[in-house]
Amino acid sequence: MSLPSLDNLVKTGQLKVEPFSQQEFAGLVRSGQARLKDALNEALAIESRFDLAYNAAHALALAALRHHGYRSSNRFVVFQVLPHTVGVGPEVWRVLAKCHDRRNIAEYEGDIEFDDQLLQDLLSAAQILLEQVRLKFGSNNLEKIKTLFDMWADNGRSDVMAEGHTFSVKKMIEHFPVLSRYRFLDVGCGNGWVVRVVSQDDACSLAMGIDVSHEMINLALNRVNNSPIQKFLCTDFLTFNADKSFDVLFSMEAFYYIFPVESAITKAFDLLNTNGIIIVGMDFYQENKDSHDWPEKVGVPMQLKSIMEWKNLFINAGFKNVEVNQIKNPNATELWQRDYGTLVIAGEK
Repeated sequence: MSLPSLDNLVKTGQLKVEPFSQQEFAGLVRSGQARLKDALNEALAIESRFDLAYNAAHALALAALRHHGYRSSNRFVVFQVLPHTVGVGPEVWRVLAKCHDRRNIAEYEGDIEFDDQLLQDLLSAAQILLEQVRLKFGSNNLEKIKTLFDMWADNGRSDVMAEGHTFSVKKMIEHFPVLSRYRFLDVGCGNGWVVRVVSQDDACSLAMGIDVSHEMINLALNRVNNSPIQKFLCTDFLTFNADKSFDVLFSMEAFYYIFPVESAITKAFDLLNTNGIIIVGMDFYQENKDSHDWPEKVGVPMQLKSIMEWKNLFINAGFKNVEVNQIKNPNATELWQRDYGTLVIAGEK
């Protein structure tokens, strides 16, 4: 989305127009998050923390600029336009501009002395910037996803999807540990069919499903079958407030929609009891080449990652015994289901 307030900078050559790329945007945000996380590590030298925080802020500021369809090779300009690209006040970009000057002195004059107050100001500015990027752009994506799944609930596609996922989901359920009693959560439950299946297990004391789509949740509630242990809630996962934790967290074809996905995996870890398990399935991943055009086909952003990238994300969040597997259906009509199948990531807390 172009911004009239920045068009003059295009005319003067300080900005150039370049089509938005969801993949680049997501990569910049991931880079910013990772560097900011490391910058908060007080065990590191102040020079290293400053460098990490500065580059985190630049990655996030550039992500905001790129989301609007602009690019600049001038880092100062990337910071200067933040009031227009992401809506932060001058108190943020002025700190970043000061840190930009300080970084140049260190880079080109060899003066690497940094004071702690400037580092703290930089860390605070970078954290504000991260939250603003999440709020401004993540919510737009969420609305697109809500609209899409509401439509699929209304036109009957939810039942088609459930049928298409049945083979893989049954294999995933077989992976559940033998528990005398457990609480189950399905993230992105759609019409609730997996919750209904799991609730039939005598060992299950609660089978809960959450989804961002009101229409999907309405479908699920209309199919509860008078089960007292089936619960459904319309909410997005990152803001989901659970009064109790779970023993099994399941998700099929949902995690790559959640932005940022690193926060989703950390949230899943926090929601599980000790020794609880997570089982996540997805058909959209790097090795499944037939899936790469799905975001363009349905008009919503998805985060494309390789099998090893997904595995490492779960390990980095604290999960142990993380396993990845591809469930292939030899009798499927779609070639990709036979050749690549559903990627399944499983781990324990």
